[in-house]
Amino acid sequence: MAISHNSPVKKIQKSIISGSQSSVSATDRGGIAIGDDPDDVWNKTRAACVKAVMKTFETEKNRHKDVEWRESPQSAASKYEQCLFKKNSYSLNAYKLRFRKDLTALKNSKTEFALDILAGELDIDDFVSFDEKDLISKKQQAKDSKLLDEELKNKMGKQFPTNINQIKNQNVFIGEKWGISESAAKIDPDFDED
Repeated sequence: MAISHNSPVKKIQKSIISGSQSSVSATDRGGIAIGDDPDDVWNKTRAACVKAVMKTFETEKNRHKDVEWRESPQSAASKYEQCLFKKNSYSLNAYKLRFRKDLTALKNSKTEFALDILAGELDIDDFVSFDEKDLISKKQQAKDSKLLDEELKNKMGKQFPTNINQIKNQNVFIGEKWGISESAAKIDPDFDED
């Protein structure tokens, strides 16, 4: 896919290169190798982020042609990158790590995050602020919750009675050497009780 001179990626690259976007200082390496220009590394990384997210949004838009879009892939990708940078500008490693996780979630058709963002049902700020555990599909979240509940029930062990009538009278049972049995008085009808 060739990038035209008027594309959003080029505009972001120009604005980043011109210095309108701040980046980390040279003393805080944040994943930048010694000898590399931090501004240059950030600029290239941010431009690549916009390009990858825009491609993902365009793919989603082409897959669902019948949906009314409130956001263009270009503007959504630009907004996403700006929000991501604002949240992770302290470290290039944190920025890249979160970008990879977000991109995987956006590309996953089961999560429908890209569709929701383009349709205006999910705000980009909200998406960027999701915890990593929230970046899975709703179906998978429900499945995980169900498994967690089952595991908790299994760990609890014996189920306790729901009402007091289910508790057996302990006076009727006596302990023997080989286990628990009922008393002789209960078993033998001729047993004298005087």
